[in-house]
Amino acid sequence: DDKDLPFSENMVRPLQTIKVEHVSLGHNHTILIEKETGKLFCFGDNGRGQVDGTSSTNTSIHTPMTPIGLSEDSFVDVAAGLFHSAAITKDGELVTWGCGRFGQSLTIQSDGSISNLGRWRPDDGVPLKKVSCGRRHTVIL
Repeated sequence: DDKDLPFSENMVRPLQTIKVEHVSLGHNHTILIEKETGKLFCFGDNGRGQVDGTSSTNTSIHTPMTPIGLSEDSFVDVAAGLFHSAAITKDGELVTWGCGRFGQSLTIQSDGSISNLGRWRPDDGVPLKKVSCGRRHTVIL
């Protein structure tokens, strides 16, 4: 019975239907890739859209969800930063969402507009393989 557990109202339930291939833990959010499907799921603090990919100020999401605009993609790597998230698609494209205040997310597009979700692929077409996020930076290989 959950009533005896500490913080039960904020607890993420066991991921009984999701088999995890990769996982990354941010400051207060989690990103994972489902084994076999490559689907992306996120949960936790969403104060800067690092979970759902929007500019939402919803402070917390306790049920694993796929960020808006990423349900059709398949992923091979994920990384969680302080208030931003990043992933590499099966096709080798970088996708970022969440806080981009310090340039750690691709939220400022080439035309100067601001987007909640940014995508990038090298001009030479070489597919990206790995991503790692720090507090205010993102590194790709």
